[in-house]
Amino acid sequence: MEEFKPYFVTLSEVQRKKAIEALIFASDESISQSNLLDILFEKDIYLKKLSDNNPNIKKPNSIEFEKLMFERFEIQENYIQKAVNEINDELYNTNRAFHIVEFAGGFQFATRNEYGEFVANLFKSRSRKRLSQASLETLAIIAYKQPVTKAGVELIRGVNSKEIVNSLQEKGFVKVLGRSDAIGKPLLFGTTEDFLKIFGLKNLNDLPKLRELEEIADLLKEDESEQEVLIKIDYDLTKNLKEESEIKENIGDKIDTDTDEK
Repeated sequence: MEEFKPYFVTLSEVQRKKAIEALIFASDESISQSNLLDILFEKDIYLKKLSDNNPNIKKPNSIEFEKLMFERFEIQENYIQKAVNEINDELYNTNRAFHIVEFAGGFQFATRNEYGEFVANLFKSRSRKRLSQASLETLAIIAYKQPVTKAGVELIRGVNSKEIVNSLQEKGFVKVLGRSDAIGKPLLFGTTEDFLKIFGLKNLNDLPKLRELEEIADLLKEDESEQEVLIKIDYDLTKNLKEESEIKENIGDKIDTDTDEK
């Protein structure tokens, strides 16, 4: 196969950075580093030429392709992250109202927090996706306990949650992750990338700790008149989750104690 050289690698450092910025800006959704590299390194064109030259050759996967391009063109593996950081530095130093944020496994432009109120007013007339208190409770349980069955959700909530889980699934907050090994092989549910995006989370590790949720719940309960709060944390729910965690810790301590005594 003739030497393959993506157009991106022929650009200057300044032009490369602008190309990355343009792709993130043009993307409607969060775009991952892997997707950026596939586009910048022209993966589809490379694989086609590779296949045309030798139909039986094994095609590299995304990781292998990226490693090949990094080595061939002497580009650091953290190149995208470094470029994003430099773009954000430039945006900050020029007092721009937006920056690049990282969440849901990728990058996306977003308005800075201090200007969020203006943007919110702009879209005030649009209908917003609201969740009922019961839906928020159920979503919180799934987020913290995933993968979890409907029965597992109902065990914590104490009420039938079948329809609510179905509704969250239809709204794109929840998805099926697989099946449990329990009797009947019930479905296991977890959160989606849309959930991360809407709640502004980079990944599930960014979920607030239960203690933080209790503090938020207390603050919300002090202001009953705040009707525009879209994400309301239920105090009883956080209490139940915390109690369950404490029960597990106590059981673990007891097992350790019994083991020591024996």
